[in-house]
Amino acid sequence: MIVEENSTKNSCSNDVLLKKSSLDYSAEENEKMINDYSKFFIQPLSNYDIVDARVIGIEDKNVIIDIGAKSNGVIERSEFNDIPDLKIDTIVEVFVENVDDKTGTMVLSRRKAKLLKAWKVLEDSLQNGTALDSFVVNRTKGGLIVKIGTIDAFLPGSQIDLKPVFDFDAFINKHIDVVVLKINETNNNVIVSHKVLIERQVESMNMSFMDNLAVGQILEGTVKNLTSYGAFIDLGGIDGLLHLTDISWGRVNHPSDVLEVGQKVRVVVIDLDKDSKKLSLGIKQLTPNPWEVLDPSIQVGSIIKGKVVNITDYGVFVEIVPGVEGLIHVSEISWTQQNVNINDFVKVDQVIDVKVLELSPENHRMALGLKQLSENPWMQEGLDEKFSIGSKHNVEVINIVPFGCYVKFENDIEGFLHISNMSWTHSVNHPSDVVNVGDKIDVAVLDFNAELCNLSVGLKQLSQNPWDAFGEEFKVGSIHEGVIVKKTQKGYFVRVEHELECFVSKLHMPKDLAVKVGDKIAIRVIEFSAVNCKLSGCHKDVHVDIKTQKNNVFNEGFMRKGNFITKTSARFGDIDELIDLSKKLKSKEE
Repeated sequence: MIVEENSTKNSCSNDVLLKKSSLDYSAEENEKMINDYSKFFIQPLSNYDIVDARVIGIEDKNVIIDIGAKSNGVIERSEFNDIPDLKIDTIVEVFVENVDDKTGTMVLSRRKAKLLKAWKVLEDSLQNGTALDSFVVNRTKGGLIVKIGTIDAFLPGSQIDLKPVFDFDAFINKHIDVVVLKINETNNNVIVSHKVLIERQVESMNMSFMDNLAVGQILEGTVKNLTSYGAFIDLGGIDGLLHLTDISWGRVNHPSDVLEVGQKVRVVVIDLDKDSKKLSLGIKQLTPNPWEVLDPSIQVGSIIKGKVVNITDYGVFVEIVPGVEGLIHVSEISWTQQNVNINDFVKVDQVIDVKVLELSPENHRMALGLKQLSENPWMQEGLDEKFSIGSKHNVEVINIVPFGCYVKFENDIEGFLHISNMSWTHSVNHPSDVVNVGDKIDVAVLDFNAELCNLSVGLKQLSQNPWDAFGEEFKVGSIHEGVIVKKTQKGYFVRVEHELECFVSKLHMPKDLAVKVGDKIAIRVIEFSAVNCKLSGCHKDVHVDIKTQKNNVFNEGFMRKGNFITKTSARFGDIDELIDLSKKLKSKEE
C-alpha cells in the first residue's frame, strides 16, 4: 500500500538522520531512541483506527501530533485537559478520522479515541460482566447519573443495593463499582448496576458458606421474617427456614408467640440440600426431647396436673410439661352425659387434675381421663334391676339431635331415645315433631350396659305393636285410600287407616299423573310385614282400573250409530255401580 511505502521511506530517512547525529548521543541512548520512534514509523494508517502518537509541539490552542505519517497532525488543546502536565514526547492515543494519501493531510481526534476506547470497555463489561469504576455525578428521577471514563450512564435505584435505597443524595461524588446491563446504540444510553456485583459477592460467600455447613452444626442468626408456617433466619448472607414445629417442643400456634423480627437466636442445622441451597433449622433440637426425659413417676393410673392448651370437638389437649401433651377424649370427660359440651367442664389455660389412662413415650402419646377422678354412678348397686329391660320410667328431654334425643333420669344418668323408637305407625322426620327439650315423657328401657355406660329407651314400646293386628286388613291385593304426607326422591308416603304409612315407589305411580303432598289417592297393597313394620303399595294399577271402569260404564250406556251417539239400555247394576263410583270421586274432590 502507499501508506506502508511512505512509512517505510520515512523510517529509513529518519534512521539516517539519527545516525548522522549520533555523535551527540551515547550508544545506549541512540538505541533507545531508535526503539521508541520505530513504532511510529512502521504502523500502517487507515481511517477509523486508534494509533499511538507522540506530542512534538504544544501551542496555545493546538497540540502538534506525530503519528509517523507524511505530515504531522493537529488536535485542539482542549482535548488534552485531562493531562495537566502535558509535555513534548508524551505518548497518547488518537483516532484517525481521515487520511489523504496523496497530500498526506490527516484529521485526528484524541476525544474520539478516548470515547471509542471507553465504549469498548463498556461492551466488554456487557458481554463478560467486567466490573467498572464509576463516579456518581448527580441524581435523577429513579436513580443516579454515573460517569465511566468520559461516558455518562444511568444507575437505577433498584440496581444500587439488595435492599431498597431511598436516600440517593448519599451517593453523590462517590466512586461505586458497576457492571453494564444494557447499551442502547441508537441513542448511546447505558444502564449499569451495582446490585449485580453485590449478588455475585453474596453468591460466592453463600457457596463457600454452604460448602462448610453440615447437619448438626450450631449457628447464630437473626430472625429476618415471620410467616404462619415458621420463620426465616439470616445466617449472614444466606437464609434458613425454621419451621413452626421445630421452634419448641411445646405447642406454638404462631412464630410470633416466641420470636420477633431482629431477634438473635441459636439454631442447629437439621437438614441441608447444597444443590438447591435449601437449609432447614431447628431450635428445639438444642434441648433434650421431653418425652425421652419424662418424669418416671408419671405412670398409667397416676393422677397428675396439667394445663389445658387446646379444646376440640373430639377432646381436650392438656400440657403436662412443655413438649408433652396428653388427650382427654370426649368420652372420658363425664360418666353420665353422653352428649358432652366440653366447655362446660374445662377452659383453655385452666390447670386441672387428670388420670393417666395410657402412656407411650416412644410414640409421643398419652391418654388422659377426667371422669375417672369421680365415682362411676353406673356401678351403683341395684342399677341392673332398676333399669331392667321393659321397665318404665319418667324422664326429662335434655337435648335433641337429628337422629334422636337424650333423656335424663333421676340420678343424672342419661339415656338415648332413637328416632326409630318414637312411633309404631309412621316415620318421624325429626325428633322435634314428637318431643321438645324440657318435656317430661314416659319411656321403656330397651338396653342397659353398665360397663359401656349405655342406656337405650323407647317411646313406642309403651304400647303394643299394632302391626300384629293389621295383617288381615292389609293383605296383599287389598285396596285402601290415603293421603300423601311426604314426597322423597324414591317415592311417596301415604297415610292410610290406623295412621299407618304406606310407601309407594315412583315406579308404581302413573307417569302421566301429577300428585303432591295432601292429595288423596287409592293404593293396592303389594307388601305387608308386621315384623319389619313395613307396608308397600301401588297406585298405578288402581288408577288404571278406575279409569277403565268409568269407560266401560259409559260405553255400555251409549252406542254410536254412524255420526250419532244413541242411548242404549243399561243394566241397573251397572248404573248403581256408576253412581257409587261417582259419589266416591266427588267425596275425594271435597
